[in-house]
Amino acid sequence: ISPVKSDNPVLKKLLEMDGVVSVEDVEKYELLKTRAVNSAHLAIGVMGRAIGGFDYAHEVMENPVLRKFIEDFTLQMVNSLPDYSRVNKREYARGVIARISNDQLMDPLSRISRNALGKLPNLLLNPLSHLMSSEQPHDRLDVVVAAYIELLKQGAQARVEKLPFDLNDPAAIEADIL
Repeated sequence: ISPVKSDNPVLKKLLEMDGVVSVEDVEKYELLKTRAVNSAHLAIGVMGRAIGGFDYAHEVMENPVLRKFIEDFTLQMVNSLPDYSRVNKREYARGVIARISNDQLMDPLSRISRNALGKLPNLLLNPLSHLMSSEQPHDRLDVVVAAYIELLKQGAQARVEKLPFDLNDPAAIEADIL
């Protein structure tokens, strides 16, 4: 689902034929995309790098344990959002998983986990706060935050040992976390 706002009935029809949904509140749907797609990308990047042995998103998704984890994580993320009249959140989450699993995209973990520190508040901490305050499950989200901390520890250890380690996170370096 790609939401757009348009008052032009011809453009609306043309876009709807291509799977685009015309909505009044684009921001609400942008939040859906951010929480589902961007958060899942960050989770895959952080988890894949913290565990190690993976270079691309689809490789993480080929691991049955990590795939199930990311599926559950994505459901937790969409559950942190209000209901949408034109979107089945579970179906949307399944579409996100299918896209991320596509081995034709060759999406490097270094790209999707780039600048993680700056993304944490919007993509992980705000949804975590919402899930906690509404007493909804958030265990998968907790693990991703812990994985980021582990990734920082790995980077700091590599720095001490003068080993190469590209965290690809300038904000973490600038904050002298590493």
